[in-house]
Amino acid sequence: TASDAIDLIVVKSNRIEVRTLSSTTESSLLPLTVDVPIRGRITSLIPFNPPGLTTRTSHLFVLTSTCHYTVLSYNANLGGEKGGANRIVTHDTGCVSDVGRPADCGPLLCLVEDPGGRKALCLHLYQGSLTLLPIGAA
Repeated sequence: TASDAIDLIVVKSNRIEVRTLSSTTESSLLPLTVDVPIRGRITSLIPFNPPGLTTRTSHLFVLTSTCHYTVLSYNANLGGEKGGANRIVTHDTGCVSDVGRPADCGPLLCLVEDPGGRKALCLHLYQGSLTLLPIGAA
């Protein structure tokens, strides 16, 4: 939520909660900062920093059980009250569903980087299939 904040991201079925570590003597050590509803059951989530990003605020890649994805980030400069989902910026959405038998282990998601510094999200959603989504490609 901020470049110097320590955040905890909690996924609850179809919601993403962001809680920020508070050093003050508030009633809660991890007060709720952002609560975002997601259309679909979240199966995987991974934070990443796209190439050329000037802030330390990460983007989130969110994958649902129907193989739909979205890339989100938080912008504190946008209007709205604290805790509102209107500070969330959607950078991309799409569907990575394919024909095939779903992976026995369930959906797996990881971030890979080659020696040249190029990044990609690697998804194992179907048996015998691997999907790579380049990050920062035009």
